[in-house]
Amino acid sequence: MVVKVKHESDVHTIINVQLPTTNLGTPLILILTKGTKTNVYGDTDTLAEDYDETTNVYKQASHIWEISQYTAPIEVVGCSDAVLHNLGDVSVATDGTVTASDVIVPGIITGVKNHLYDGVLYVLLDDVFTSEEVQQLSDFLYDQQRLMLIAQVRTAEELQTLQKHVAAYQTTKSVLTNTAGFVVPEGNFAIDNAAAYAAANWPVDWQHIGGLPEFDPDVDLVVDDFETIRDLRGLVVVNKAGDNMVLQGKALANNYIDQFVHVNLVGDGIENGLQKKLNHTNFPNYNDDTIADLEQTILAVTDDFVSKGVLDKLDDGKSAHVTIPKRANVSQSDVNNRKLKGVSVQVKIADDIDEIELTLNVTL
Repeated sequence: MVVKVKHESDVHTIINVQLPTTNLGTPLILILTKGTKTNVYGDTDTLAEDYDETTNVYKQASHIWEISQYTAPIEVVGCSDAVLHNLGDVSVATDGTVTASDVIVPGIITGVKNHLYDGVLYVLLDDVFTSEEVQQLSDFLYDQQRLMLIAQVRTAEELQTLQKHVAAYQTTKSVLTNTAGFVVPEGNFAIDNAAAYAAANWPVDWQHIGGLPEFDPDVDLVVDDFETIRDLRGLVVVNKAGDNMVLQGKALANNYIDQFVHVNLVGDGIENGLQKKLNHTNFPNYNDDTIADLEQTILAVTDDFVSKGVLDKLDDGKSAHVTIPKRANVSQSDVNNRKLKGVSVQVKIADDIDEIELTLNVTL
């Protein structure tokens, strides 16, 4: 199921960003719940006007904001249980009979689809959604290649169900997966702590997140459970050399959480940089000077991401290789339509060290 979302920009890339209109800043975390109340909140007092202290949303938000580094607002989106019926493919038979398929859009998709470009990095869920709804959301976000879903599950068995679905659906070659499963017991908010820390401290590998207030290992899990969770690429809090840490930092299908988040950060950053350049240039003449200026705008963005550790330098020491046509190689039709096509950017997302293999030689 693919629901196309319209957004406005003069810079056409696979990744796009459109920030919400708010004086609170950009929300980095979005909480999905059931209901009709949707807003961006800057503190628990204003949140409590819509979601009081007894709600799970309030508890999630309070555990996000208890991480001191997280100072951004939180976006809460209420979703309906109702489904929409959209007109699908229309076909006409030889006898003139017209038929059309019925495209069903679940309420959880209707709720989130207008918030894909709000600047959010992570999506968290209230505990009111069914397993089927979580899977529908996972499929939709994968199709859009927007937002990292950190889904909450209670047991290794629930994780296995979600992982099986995600691994079967998220299979497109060279497309990053964006659903992770975090095993937490009821009443524990480690997932919210971790998302807050990750959103506030990028670049970060989730398996290097630890020591947070809610990070207590689940006493009901046994060794076999931890091994199952590891094999399923799941997340859970474990004791590592006396420190309570996230077990690993993988998405459920084939890549790391940070890889998807960092690719979106870089794509959004490049587009924002170019759009700002166009916004503040009264008349960008279609000539080589303007084209070179756009190339430098891209490189300024990628240089910044190298300095922040999101990107690694390429072999020649540059932050990016930008392929952009010369004015003489642009068709007159594209010039007349004021379009610059054929721009590509090659970058390298930074990696980190997760595991160390060593041989210990001992002389007695």
